[in-house]
Amino acid sequence: KSKLKEVEEYWKNWLEQSDVIIITLGLIEAWIDKGNGKAWQAFVGNPLSRKSFDDLAQFKALSFDECLTEVRKSIDLVNSFGKEKNIIITLSPIPLEFTFRDQDIITANRVSKSTLRVVADQICQDYENAYYFPSFEIVMDCVGPEAFKEDLRHIKPEVFSGLIAPQFLESFGDF
Repeated sequence: KSKLKEVEEYWKNWLEQSDVIIITLGLIEAWIDKGNGKAWQAFVGNPLSRKSFDDLAQFKALSFDECLTEVRKSIDLVNSFGKEKNIIITLSPIPLEFTFRDQDIITANRVSKSTLRVVADQICQDYENAYYFPSFEIVMDCVGPEAFKEDLRHIKPEVFSGLIAPQFLESFGDF
């Protein structure tokens, strides 16, 4: 317990001293623990049977409203530590690896990314200290499929270092 308190104290101090927080939105598919109602960080179970380990969680595709509520809670929590921070919202271009919805993975991925992109837009309208960085759009609309490594999920380092990082620094280097 003392180690847990030490880690908690570290993060509280870190948040109080931070000027900028980056929140990257990823996907809307979640596994909700049946015991405590909290989302699992990652799926643990058998994807073919669509069952979580020991049937401890149930699948949920989060709605726009649910995602918006959770992002707002996160920003409000972050802003409660010390001074109000600049919040940079990004949307991860990394696609779903598999889906638990009854639809094609490409469709499920686009619904997920579209939902979160609209959430990001709403957050930037609602919070004066929130800003959007278009990492998703840079990868998907400017570079396209060539942006990805052979696994078709992860971004090539040269795309990050040559396009995303310079644009990010140009956009937010003054923060």
